[in-house]
Amino acid sequence: MVYPSECVLHCVLERGLCREKALCECPCDNHCQPVCGDDGVTYQNSCFAECVGVTKYSPGACPGTVPPCE
Repeated sequence: MVYPSECVLHCVLERGLCREKALCECPCDNHCQPVCGDDGVTYQNSCFAECVGVTKYSPGACPGTVPPCE
């Protein structure tokens, strides 16, 4: 898989733990509509999930995680 930047690659390698820093280059707005990626990471919205290469996700936060926004 090819990632759009080293910043996004770093986020994938950290399994989303550096969301704010690593998604710096994602052209996403900040609306709050959490999705649970098939990688077990909760993303602020589907745009952020897709930005790091996650294409399969379900609505809402992943079980046991805190949504990244309210």
